[in-house]
Amino acid sequence: MGLDETQAKVLVDLKRKRGVVKGSLTRVRTFISKFDPRNDAITLLEFRQEELPQITKKFDKIQCEIELIDLDNPEEAEAERESFEKEYYSIRSEMQEIINLEKSHNSSMQNASISATIQPPRALLAPISLPKFNGNILEWESFFDCFKVLVHHEDTYSAAQKFSYLRSVLSGQALDVVKGIPMTETNYNVAIKKLLHRYDNKSLIIQSHIRSILDVPPVKPGSSKDLQELHSLVTNHVAVLEALGQPVEHWDAWLITIILRKLDISTIHQWQLRHANTELPKFIEIEKFLAGRCVAFESTEPWFSTTEDNDLKTASKTTNLKKTNLTQYSKKSLLAAKDLSEDKCVCCSDVHKLFMCTKFKEMPVNKRVTLVRETRLCFNCFSSFHMADKCKSKYSCLKCNRKHNTLLHYETQFDTSESKSISDINHGKNPQSTASCSSTSLIAHNSNGHVFLPTVIVSVSDSHGTERKCRAILDSGSQINFVSKRLANMLQLPRQKVSLPVSGIGANQVQSVSSISIKIKSRVNQFEIELVCHVLPVIIKNMPCCSIPMEG
Repeated sequence: MGLDETQAKVLVDLKRKRGVVKGSLTRVRTFISKFDPRNDAITLLEFRQEELPQITKKFDKIQCEIELIDLDNPEEAEAERESFEKEYYSIRSEMQEIINLEKSHNSSMQNASISATIQPPRALLAPISLPKFNGNILEWESFFDCFKVLVHHEDTYSAAQKFSYLRSVLSGQALDVVKGIPMTETNYNVAIKKLLHRYDNKSLIIQSHIRSILDVPPVKPGSSKDLQELHSLVTNHVAVLEALGQPVEHWDAWLITIILRKLDISTIHQWQLRHANTELPKFIEIEKFLAGRCVAFESTEPWFSTTEDNDLKTASKTTNLKKTNLTQYSKKSLLAAKDLSEDKCVCCSDVHKLFMCTKFKEMPVNKRVTLVRETRLCFNCFSSFHMADKCKSKYSCLKCNRKHNTLLHYETQFDTSESKSISDINHGKNPQSTASCSSTSLIAHNSNGHVFLPTVIVSVSDSHGTERKCRAILDSGSQINFVSKRLANMLQLPRQKVSLPVSGIGANQVQSVSSISIKIKSRVNQFEIELVCHVLPVIIKNMPCCSIPMEG
């Protein structure tokens, strides 16, 4: 993977810095070769020795940054590290030998005078507190080693005192092991034996360390803290297992597999880029990789945290602005089609209104009522946005005129309304009679009489700008605008593809698959408006003849 111009410049700059650090180590080597204990003070060598950790720290930081950029040359990076570390430890070893020899010589020369010199009083140190143990087997060895040094092998304490100290530092399951043993001189060794029998179990300790590696929490994306914790826990448990005589050097395959399952996607990606070959990597390689990535995170995290805070503030302002604009736009907009997900039936999960659901209509009334109540729908119009007491629909039960849906009406002996099947009510079926076309109004029938929808003749413009006269039906209960397919074809206006199920028009549910933008003008004044109309096969249909009362 090639580097862009910016990365190449950064890489050159980092390699120059690495050369400066390696030059510092070379100057230390030159100083050692010229150092003469007979003429030069040993403190000069000690000062140089104190400077070494800072040099290796600088080198490690720069080398990690180089490795994160130059992913194509892992062998070169590894060779640089090995060369530097070899030189570093060689110099440190030579310096320590010179210092030890010089101090040993000075000590033998001044033995007589030191023995006669009054020793200055030592500073009083705080007493070492005894370690606590709650029964966690992973902490047993460190606890008991410390307890043996401070109490168990201390001859100035009696067995009863040692038993008292032992009881004071135990808790939880560990205390339960010795709780029933009387605190006497002879029982101290009994308590120690019981604890050793319970917790000094090498096999169980090894299994516990392996389980701890398997249970290491996964790293969250971009979390340096989680990555450092994983690196620390895994390396510590592996080191303990090696000290317990386990063949850790042969566990590379499963250790790397476990670690990779705990890493975030970004870290896994970087690891795979670094080890693109088919050879099985060693555990020490992924351990060094994680250590370098932790250092890189530490060096870049402060900058990124500041940048992310600024980005979050900017994003928050942008989101608030969008919400404000959206609210203002919604207040000014006309009623539009709802998202299809809002029309998902709560009874059968198909895309249609609840009152169109065959499964819902086949249910007993009491079960319909229970379903509507449990899904918190309006008892009148089945809307999920309000309850029946706030429903603004002009329709109510066709049987009793109360504020509930006809599908939720209970048939009782007190019902005096006209007997109709739910299917007939829902689909608007009427008795057979001679058909007569109404060219001036649309009549909707209910149990109370007839509802007349006014119509108006308006001018509409086609694709050529020619005005055509057409009749429009004014329905104040409709949520969106419709145009017949016949008129849409005549106007030849560009269409937009949509998918909208429409119910309540044309007696059955129909699907609108397109919409057009129509410019409408009044024939009597200057009023004009542009509307988005959804295309339907038909808007009105022939209705049965009926007598119309003259009053009203």
